[in-house]
Amino acid sequence: MTEDEARARIRLLVKADQYPKLSGDEVEMLVASARRADHWGRAPSDPLWEPTWNLNYALYRGWEQKQAGCAGHYDMQEADQRLSRSQVFEMCGKMALQYKNKLSGSVTAPAPARAAFPLLPIPVAVSDTDNTA
Repeated sequence: MTEDEARARIRLLVKADQYPKLSGDEVEMLVASARRADHWGRAPSDPLWEPTWNLNYALYRGWEQKQAGCAGHYDMQEADQRLSRSQVFEMCGKMALQYKNKLSGSVTAPAPARAAFPLLPIPVAVSDTDNTA
């Protein structure tokens, strides 16, 4: 998955363009938070890093941000109309929890690259004598 694909998926699944909206900078922070060391152990800062993402972490953090964005809003009722903004707060919290619960072992990694040379077992000589004396 490329960075652009990860960004698009995060924007879509966190509903970045729906109330409460996430700014472009907030989405970029989520993309950065989703980067993980690749299957070779290379950090995202390594030029040889193969893009590896934990989108569930980014989505968890994104829904938490959305929840924080509407934390100060209140319910209103006037005559026969009621506006329940607390429902948005609760829904964002439920979505954050849903993605938080998916975090265990949720890394999207690329398929291992083929080695330029065959990996063969290394023969080990076994001795009949015990040298532990």
